[in-house]
Amino acid sequence: MGKDADAKKPKAVHAIPIIRKSPNQIAKQRLEKLAKGKTKKKPVKKSYVATDIKKIGCKIKRQEVLFRKKRELKKLSQAAKKKRQAEYETKGVEKLQPLTTDDKREVDETMVIEESEELKNDEAFDEFAEYFDNKVTPKILLTTSQKPSGYIFDFLKELKTTFPNCYYWPRKNYSLQEICKFAPNRGYTDVMVIRENQKEISSMILIHLPKGPTAFFKVHDYISR
Repeated sequence: MGKDADAKKPKAVHAIPIIRKSPNQIAKQRLEKLAKGKTKKKPVKKSYVATDIKKIGCKIKRQEVLFRKKRELKKLSQAAKKKRQAEYETKGVEKLQPLTTDDKREVDETMVIEESEELKNDEAFDEFAEYFDNKVTPKILLTTSQKPSGYIFDFLKELKTTFPNCYYWPRKNYSLQEICKFAPNRGYTDVMVIRENQKEISSMILIHLPKGPTAFFKVHDYISR
């Protein structure tokens, strides 16, 4: 009985002492390892730039390699960009601007130069030349579609503050042709018609008197002030 009781007793567990090393001791050990050449070399990361993804049969592996390849190419392009910027700063060279379509265009006979006589003659005979030269002051007749809702008048107030020399006339039952015949007799140079659909502003028509041209604009997502 005495031996069985001794066998059932739990064995004593001795605590393992934890030795905490100071930063100086850790640095000293690292220097000793460096002197002996026992430090572990960091593994060289595998490059995926030259990897042919089409030769990978597994779809999951192919997607993983494609993701790693894109990320590596992005890092390489960013590093090259930083290198170029550093070279520009050290050498004092201005950064190259990207070429536009006008820069790539080759000069031919169809191109019009700004100081050419042909362009000056066209501008002289332009029907809007008097307006750009401030010889004629535009006068706009502002109206709406027939039977407008009350919501549209807030928009008309903002138009009147935006366009100078703009005057509102009720549409009533007059047709657009009748208004265009009537407006020049009162000194109007343009007619602006605001149209709506289901009590929402939908479009705007701008007519230059007396013979045009006419421009059509869509209006959406209007928010009043």
